[in-house]
Amino acid sequence: MLDLHVAGVDILLPKDVCVFLVNRIYAVMASMVAFYLPMAVMLIAYWKIFKVAKRQARQISAMESQMAAGVGKDSSKKQRHRNTMKRERKAAKTLGIIMGVFLIFWMPFFTVNIVDPFIEYSTEVVVWDIFLWLGYINSSLNPFLYGFFNRSFRRAFLMFIGCRVCLPGSSPGMELSHTKERGK
Repeated sequence: MLDLHVAGVDILLPKDVCVFLVNRIYAVMASMVAFYLPMAVMLIAYWKIFKVAKRQARQISAMESQMAAGVGKDSSKKQRHRNTMKRERKAAKTLGIIMGVFLIFWMPFFTVNIVDPFIEYSTEVVVWDIFLWLGYINSSLNPFLYGFFNRSFRRAFLMFIGCRVCLPGSSPGMELSHTKERGK
């Protein structure tokens, strides 16, 4: 093994201790590639999605004003367009919340991962453990976040865990993406 991740690390550890130590270059590069660069790409993409959702919200308001005033010949077509824009806006909001929670839960770990080699590895083990487990907890929260914001995912999740009693009117072979209440 080349041990490039520990090149320049001059800390003696007992043989019976398993500690993950990396040098400064490795800590910065690994965190950049694994977290900060993907975070930047996600934030840029979400910013673009947010701008589109904001524009669509203005369009929805304008269409609602027109419909209230009775302007426009094909109101059913406008209603479908309005519903489509509302779903897209809700999807953008869900994506933003899930991404925000991801960043909040993983940011402490990756920040300490970069800072620790520069402060001579003085971060307490309990801090490492807490920040690492925060990231792990994020993964366990995702099904609940998706379930809270997405009806089809919620129905599939409840059926998967065997909670068919929770789904009124459900049958074993039912299509999950279709519900009796189409507009919600």
